[in-house]
Amino acid sequence: MELVLLAIGVGLGVGIVVGALGAGGGILAVPVLVFLLGMPPHAATASSLVIVLITALASLPHHARQRNVEWRAGLVFAGVSVVGAVLGSRLSALVPPDVLLTLFGVMLAVVAAAMLRRGLRTRRTEDAEAAALGTTPLADGDAPIASHDDPVL
Repeated sequence: MELVLLAIGVGLGVGIVVGALGAGGGILAVPVLVFLLGMPPHAATASSLVIVLITALASLPHHARQRNVEWRAGLVFAGVSVVGAVLGSRLSALVPPDVLLTLFGVMLAVVAAAMLRRGLRTRRTEDAEAAALGTTPLADGDAPIASHDDPVL
């Protein structure tokens, strides 16, 4: 019974993250399924595909109503991804479970490093642009802060 409650709690958390960010289903689900719920790696990777499908389909209508979906790009990317998913699922069956998890971890580390690098580069660019304009960079929802050079009305 404890495992079922853990699965429900973690599944809800993964669903919230996937619905809010639109990504991460497999990235979050595979480690949870393997390390928290004790599922074998091959079963976890296959099960994560079902999880991603169902959570994506459940959250799609809300995003579609908000007009946040780029249908053409999404459908093209999905079509190409299906080919990759079929090839990947066939290849993963040939890889030992420990190697599969190691490759998954390496992929996560590379993606994390790339995202961090891009985020830092973007931040530096925004800070440099703000300094050149004599303003302070804004956080989302913040009001502009006048610099000492701005005329007072």
